[in-house]
Amino acid sequence: MAAACEFPARSSAQSLEDGDKSLPAQWFRDERIYQLERRAIFSKLWILATHRSRFTKPGDYLKLEYAGYPYLVVKNKEGGFSAFHNVCRHRAFPLVHKETGSSLVLGCKYHGWSYSSSTGALIKAPQFTSSEGSPLLDKEANGLFKLHVHVTDSGFIFINFKHTVRFEEHFGALPAEWNGFNPDNYEYAYSWTKVGAYNWKTLMDGYQECYHCHIAHPGFAKSLALETYAVSPQTNFARHTADNKAGANAVLPEGADKDEAPPSFTFIFPTNGVTVTPMMWYMMRTVPVSATETRMEYDVFKRKGEPMEKFRKYMEFYEQVEIEDYDLCVATQRNLNSGIYSRGFLHPDKEIGVLFYQSRVRAFVEEHLALEKARGFEINLAQPASQVETGCSGGKGDAVCASMNTELAW
Repeated sequence: MAAACEFPARSSAQSLEDGDKSLPAQWFRDERIYQLERRAIFSKLWILATHRSRFTKPGDYLKLEYAGYPYLVVKNKEGGFSAFHNVCRHRAFPLVHKETGSSLVLGCKYHGWSYSSSTGALIKAPQFTSSEGSPLLDKEANGLFKLHVHVTDSGFIFINFKHTVRFEEHFGALPAEWNGFNPDNYEYAYSWTKVGAYNWKTLMDGYQECYHCHIAHPGFAKSLALETYAVSPQTNFARHTADNKAGANAVLPEGADKDEAPPSFTFIFPTNGVTVTPMMWYMMRTVPVSATETRMEYDVFKRKGEPMEKFRKYMEFYEQVEIEDYDLCVATQRNLNSGIYSRGFLHPDKEIGVLFYQSRVRAFVEEHLALEKARGFEINLAQPASQVETGCSGGKGDAVCASMNTELAW
């Protein structure tokens, strides 16, 4: 596991070196590199999934997907949370199809297999009995594929497809970032989704700096004192802070309190972010889809008691910023795809957040690639251990699959 690093600050007086350049453009368009990122990063790190506020009673579930891995998070009977791959153990049909729902039993609509939504245990496999009535399969060995779950004191739910590192070791002091945040002061308002023709890192490049804000985000330039905007890399996350702009020309989101505290922004490696203000908070899930496609998912929570009409006016400010970033990413990706540009220098202060997160991407990818080369095969830790077998991962092996696997993508 790539060790968490203290990211070194560089004085802007020092000359730039090759290490101060962005990742090569090929990292933003090559499907082989994306598949390597799936195995090296997305399959084995802690991913911010949702918040406990989205759930009310046992059986409530939320259907999610991340980098091609479909899963669901469920509030269990004990009041905690469970997560499973959204895959029936019989023939791989999805168990749930609605974005949200509630059921104590998860029933597959293909052949009728059913499972406990709390534990994932197989409850029923119709007709899987012999003529004498004895079972043809071991129920205990055919429950749903479980994911690892960690819930912070402030209610943020993280999932991990393969528990390769303890949450506390991976993120360090991340939970303390929300010590002053009380989720009970807010209520779920709405969600929105937008699919973009760009690599996930194209979006994260912009999220991890405000060097572009003066030009690309005129609203931010009127509301925040951008000269105070700072990105502080931490242990696989980064803290973003800025002061509100002072003076008669300062413009706050419509409906904001006069003395409203400035927003806080937290980047959670590898792809997600949380924005908090006294009026609202929202979670941004940047969901990789392919080398050149990303789905943006936003869950928005408003201060309790705020009328929705007033709140939507307030949110227009932040939604406009997200749309501006989206447009920047789509246009940038077209040039990343063109084969003209490869790398560019990053500002050692203004873009330290980009240097930080790109260094983490490179470290995880290079470490995993070395491991695959040493072992001689691709390693996808999101795949449950019971499914990792010879050939096509199918029992005694398959000669066709074995022959296909002799030439690895790298």
